Amino acid sequence: MKQTLQTAVAILGVALSDLVPQGFLLKGGARGETFYYDIVLGETLSEEMVPHLENRMKEIVKRNDSIKVHEMIPSNARELFRHHRRFYPTFFAEKSQEPLLQVVQIDPFVDLVEGNCLSHTGDLPSFKLTGIEERPELVYKKSPKKVYRVLGRIGEKRECDPLKLGEELGLFHAKIVRGKDYLEHVHLAWTGKGEALFFQIYEKWRYVHLKAGYELVIGGEEPPCAEFFSDKKKHYDRCLTKCLEKDLTKTLEHIQNIIASLIPEKVKQRSILNVRKNQGSCMIEHSVFPSVEQMIFDILEDSEKDLSQKKELLGTIADCDELG
Repeated sequence: MKQTLQTAVAILGVALSDLVPQGFLLKGGARGETFYYDIVLGETLSEEMVPHLENRMKEIVKRNDSIKVHEMIPSNARELFRHHRRFYPTFFAEKSQEPLLQVVQIDPFVDLVEGNCLSHTGDLPSFKLTGIEERPELVYKKSPKKVYRVLGRIGEKRECDPLKLGEELGLFHAKIVRGKDYLEHVHLAWTGKGEALFFQIYEKWRYVHLKAGYELVIGGEEPPCAEFFSDKKKHYDRCLTKCLEKDLTKTLEHIQNIIASLIPEKVKQRSILNVRKNQGSCMIEHSVFPSVEQMIFDILEDSEKDLSQKKELLGTIADCDELG
């Protein structure tokens, strides 16, 4: 699904560059089964553009253009984007701390991409653009600029915005702001109800590890996560398990059994964070979940569950009666 979504993002970028040439493409992204692209514009981008953009995307899909993904060092990516007059990707490449960047190319369109894409535009399955919304404005050289987000989805699954749903459930208040890096940042204020849920889930995390015989240590090289829903920055709520390399499979099964007693299937994949091998021994870095925020986010975002199922799941996981 990730390759499909990244392909949809790139094709939407091509359509926007074709039909809204006066705009500056900012950044695309994907979440769940939805994808989007943000564009900086000096005028209003109305909902009337949605069918035109969708039709242009379908034309690009029908052409079955080749899609190439290149790995580049940031300086080379920056020069490529500068050559194609892509201001914001040039800025992101210049500021990047990554040793290598991935660049998607659908001639002549180029853009940054996270992960791989499908090999041809014709491989993109059924999709639908769902609307246009105004996002927090961007300030460039002290001048405010409007930013619009074009939204779409793959298939027919219903969309779910975890931030809006979290607010509807009374868990937190979310404020989206745009930083000096031109990207959006989410600031959360947890309500009393949300703080209680947050605390109960953390208590269950602690209980599960103590019951399994782990000694918990406060501290570490990494501070708690300050950014919500980040895959690269997480709470340092991690355990280290050391075992012999010959016992690795059995130890991993033991850890997964601990996790399976608490966390739903969708979150299990995040639980084994890293395995390091050294001279016949292994160090397994793991957690019941990488962060409380990510745990709640995964449940709120799940398009397979309706609202009542999500409430039930959150309540089940946070149930601390057995802590006694």
